[in-house]
Amino acid sequence: MDALRTLGWEGAFAVLWMLLIAGFCMAAGSSGPDWIGLVPGLLFVLAAVGIAFRLRWSEATSYGLAAVFVGMCVFVVSDSLDFTNLGADSTALIGFFGTFSILIALMLCCAAAVRRRFGDR
Repeated sequence: MDALRTLGWEGAFAVLWMLLIAGFCMAAGSSGPDWIGLVPGLLFVLAAVGIAFRLRWSEATSYGLAAVFVGMCVFVVSDSLDFTNLGADSTALIGFFGTFSILIALMLCCAAAVRRRFGDR
């Protein structure tokens, strides 16, 4: 219980961001017939609980999930780029790229908050 008292705003940000991503993953995973889509959401929930209670295994789990999330965002952006037809859809592409850039930046901030949370043990 002492770990929750020392959570701070950076730790709270990391926990809330992980829970937000978990909710999105679970909502997206539950819409299909496969249950396998729920697994990333459950991993994000476990990482958030581990960060909140400062469980040592959650540090590596959150770093791994952050790397997978950033990799998926980069893949989605690079897969959607079509350099032959950048005419009228260039503003939509800039908005799409900007959105994913913000998501990547937030996940990297979350990983930095986790590093600071576990670094002062």
